[in-house]
Amino acid sequence: MGKQLNYIMDYESFLQLSQYALELGCLIICHTHTETPSLPCRDLSVVVPECDRYCFYLPELYPIDRISHEKDCHGKYYLSDTFGKPFALSFIEAGFSRTETDQARVYIPTGYYEQDGTWMARPELLTKTYDKIARKARTLAKSIIR
Repeated sequence: MGKQLNYIMDYESFLQLSQYALELGCLIICHTHTETPSLPCRDLSVVVPECDRYCFYLPELYPIDRISHEKDCHGKYYLSDTFGKPFALSFIEAGFSRTETDQARVYIPTGYYEQDGTWMARPELLTKTYDKIARKARTLAKSIIR
């Protein structure tokens, strides 16, 4: 479980949302399988129409040099440690809609369990940043899906 806002948002509006995330101190990473590893970016150059899922990454919550990639069965790279690990508590998943009916979202997890059963809750900074981005997304989205 986590917090999420589902919406319909076009690419141009998502560029504005991404710029806002940058202003809040986030870096941006493409969150789909790509030909080369997706590295955190400090500008909008990584936000392209071909990729509709991104991570707004807060580098102070997880060391940038520990982000790792793996290859899928087609030889494309993906972020390998996005679920159930500390990296998952350092980014906000976000995206845009490719069509007028295609749903996208901003999302953060509640936390995760360590292998020894210890609960790791999401950091307050991630929650506060998510809340700001979600408020901005509400103003930019064509519609909010409940």
